[in-house]
Amino acid sequence: TSSQRELVRYSVSPSLCPALKPDKEQPCNRLPCPCSTTCGRGISRRELYCPASDEALCGPKPHERKRRCRPGKCPPPSRLTITCPPSDTTQYCELFSLEDLKRNCLVPPFRKYCCNACKNIERYR
Repeated sequence: TSSQRELVRYSVSPSLCPALKPDKEQPCNRLPCPCSTTCGRGISRRELYCPASDEALCGPKPHERKRRCRPGKCPPPSRLTITCPPSDTTQYCELFSLEDLKRNCLVPPFRKYCCNACKNIERYR
């Protein structure tokens, strides 16, 4: 009927469209992307997408943007908070010299096995 309108896709002369055209691109998401780590080296990613309902109008899919990030230096392993499990092998670990404990407590499996002993040597660092 004459009251219905039909969308017809064809080009017309720009002179027939006096209104201002919207920008092809608009800034968005101006906040920094989160880093994959809280300390040390990581990656931050920004996903790009086209909000059009018909993806064919968007052209080729944009690549994901990523970059290196480093939110801050990580504390040395010996300075991390140590929470010891209930079963600790303190007697075995006390057989090590203080120097051996200082060196071995930097190794995560040893630090877990000798948790209380490693926690105690923090006072000597």
